[in-house]
Amino acid sequence: MLVFIIFGFGIVKASQSALPNNLLYPVKLATEKIQLDSQKDETAKLNLRVKFAQNRINEVKILESQEVDNLEHIKNTILKYQDEINNIERELDNLVAKNKDENTLESLIVLENELNNSLKEIENLTSSSSLETINLLNYAKESASSTLSNVSTNILEYEKLTLKVNNDPLADMRIKEAYGANQKKFDELNRVLEEKISLNKKQQLSKIQYQTTTLAPEKIPVDLPKEILDAIALKDKTQKELENLKSSFNFVKPNYSLQLESLRNIENSLKELESKISEIK
Repeated sequence: MLVFIIFGFGIVKASQSALPNNLLYPVKLATEKIQLDSQKDETAKLNLRVKFAQNRINEVKILESQEVDNLEHIKNTILKYQDEINNIERELDNLVAKNKDENTLESLIVLENELNNSLKEIENLTSSSSLETINLLNYAKESASSTLSNVSTNILEYEKLTLKVNNDPLADMRIKEAYGANQKKFDELNRVLEEKISLNKKQQLSKIQYQTTTLAPEKIPVDLPKEILDAIALKDKTQKELENLKSSFNFVKPNYSLQLESLRNIENSLKELESKISEIK
């Protein structure tokens, strides 16, 4: 019995470095599944998912470097990577829904860094891989990028709530991406507001009897209603807040807490602006 146990342990240990084109690879995958099934802690399970996803990328790198036709193995391994990314997304949603504490935040920051590194490795692979592999990697890249965005959003929401930034290398990136999203939303709201202002002016002008005045239509004074004036004032205020936040990116040592507070204020202003614009007849 002891011989069989030692033999079995030896196979499991040997399988850890097995590649998809190796007979021991199914043992490696089975071992990973056992580790996941036996793990009850959600944070630890998420970390395992990240580790296994990274295993798949490492396997693709080695398969791609071998001087044999591994395309089918590469394809299956990339698909397994995508499966792991989908599983990470589900585990992430469960974790964030149940826990919003410091430990969860630390786990998210680790996950963010791991996914960011994974994307860099995929990028490196696409620069030296065959066309077939590149097409497959691009799909994997989209999945990982989407999950990374979700992770970063959750971290940023926590940081905006506490105005506390952890000293991690991606903090600056999160704030800048959030700024970009808010600027995009502002531009869209501004476009809608301009359309409503233009429509309101046309409606007022249509009620005026032009024959009673010698002024050209574009020179006839038009009084904008209070709801439009209020929306314009809020738009100008929000625009200034966005400009100030963008300017802070040029500081040698930006104050992340102030940037987070600014982001929070901008998002509140955008919600209010959206509401005011929707009330304009």
